[in-house]
Amino acid sequence: MKRILTLIAAFMMALIVLTSCGNDTKEPAETTNPENNDTPKVESPFKIPETDMRDWVVDYMFKMAEIKWTPSQDMDLTKDSDGDLVGSTLMFKKGQVYYGLPYINLLTDTDYEDFEAALKWNEGKKMYLYNCPSDRSEDAALGNDCSSAILLAYKRFDTGITAFDTGSCFPLGEKSGIYPLGDIVVNGTEKTTEEIVKNTPEDVHYEAFTKLQKGDMIIWRLKSATGDSVAGHTRMVISINIVKTAAGKLNPHKSTVKTIEQTNAMDKVAAKEGKNTNWWVNHEYTFAELRNKNLIPVTCKALSEERVEPEFTVKNANSKKTIGTVKNELMGTVEGNYPILAVSAYVKDAEGNVLYTTRHKVHNKDLGPSVSLKSLDFDYDMTALSAGDYIYSLEVESVCGTGEVYKVEFTKK
Repeated sequence: MKRILTLIAAFMMALIVLTSCGNDTKEPAETTNPENNDTPKVESPFKIPETDMRDWVVDYMFKMAEIKWTPSQDMDLTKDSDGDLVGSTLMFKKGQVYYGLPYINLLTDTDYEDFEAALKWNEGKKMYLYNCPSDRSEDAALGNDCSSAILLAYKRFDTGITAFDTGSCFPLGEKSGIYPLGDIVVNGTEKTTEEIVKNTPEDVHYEAFTKLQKGDMIIWRLKSATGDSVAGHTRMVISINIVKTAAGKLNPHKSTVKTIEQTNAMDKVAAKEGKNTNWWVNHEYTFAELRNKNLIPVTCKALSEERVEPEFTVKNANSKKTIGTVKNELMGTVEGNYPILAVSAYVKDAEGNVLYTTRHKVHNKDLGPSVSLKSLDFDYDMTALSAGDYIYSLEVESVCGTGEVYKVEFTKK
C-alpha cells in the first residue's frame, strides 16, 4: 500500500512539472511586445531646450548685444538708400571696437549666428573684423532692427507668429501671433498704440504693466506730426520692479520696467563706460513714462506655453524610386511643431561619404513650422550618377537641436 501511494505521489509531481512547462512555452506568444525585437530603438536627436524660454530669448538678445567686432572700413549707416535719415549717430569707424549687431531697418534681419559667421579673426590686430560695406545703399550691410531682433528670438520657439516688424507686432492675437497683456483695450482696428492708450483707463493700463515678465515686449507706434507716416519701437523686458504706496496702491512713478533694445542711436550711457554700441541695455522706464509715451505691454504664446516634445516629419518627399531622376528641384515638405531654422539635403555614397550637400536657411520673415523642399537650391544632377548604391537624406536645424529626419537608400543601374 505504501509503495502504491509513493507511485501516485511521483505521478502527480510529474504532472505538475509538465503542466508548468506547458504554460512557459505559451507565455511569450501571449505577451508578445512589439518593442521587444532585434531592431535597436533610435533616440531622437531633438530635445526640449533645457533653458526656460523666457531666459533663452533674453540671453539671445544679450548675445546679439554683446558680440564684439570692428569694421574693415568706415561704415555710414545714418541714411537709407533714398537719403532719408535713419539715425544721426550710426557712424562706424575703421579700427574702432563696437558691441552688438548694427542697426539696419531693412528685411536683412541678420541673426547672431550669421553675423558671427561674417566676422574673421585678425591675428595682427587681435580683434574680429567685419568686412563691411561703406554704407547701406546696396542693402549689403548686416544687422537688424528693434522688432526683428526680438522676433528672431521669439520665432525660434513660436510657430504662430506672423509679425515681422513693429507695425505687424500689434496685439492682434492669431492674426499676428502677438497678444495684449492685462485688460488694455484692443479693438483690432487701431493703427497706433496711441489709440489703444486713449481707450484704456489709466489704472487698467498700469495694472497691465504689472503682468509683464522676463522676455515679454513693450511697443509703441505713432503717426508722424504730418500724419503721412508711422514710426514705432519695441523693447524686450528683462525685469520689472513694482512699488506700492503706504496705502498698498500701485505707484506708477516708481514702478519700473528694465529692458534690452536694439536702437538707431549710439548709447550715451554705455559710451561713458568706453563702450560703443547702438544697443541700450538695462535702461529703466517708469510705468508713468511708458503710458505717457504710449507704450503697451504685449507677449507671444510660446513664452507661457508648456514645452512639448519636438516632432519633425517629411511629407511627399522623393522616394528611392524618384530621387534618381532629380536634376535641380526636390519634392516634399518638412513640418514640425517647432520653427524650422534650416534644412539641409545630402547625397552620399554607400559608405556614407558626402558627394553633395545644400543648405537652406529660413529667413526671419518666413520662419515657421514648415519648409518646402523646393526652396532648397538643389543643383545636383542625380541622373548623372554612375551605377551603384547611394543615400539621400534630409537634416533639420531647430532650437531643439539638429538631426536627420529623412533617409532613403537607392540604387542607380
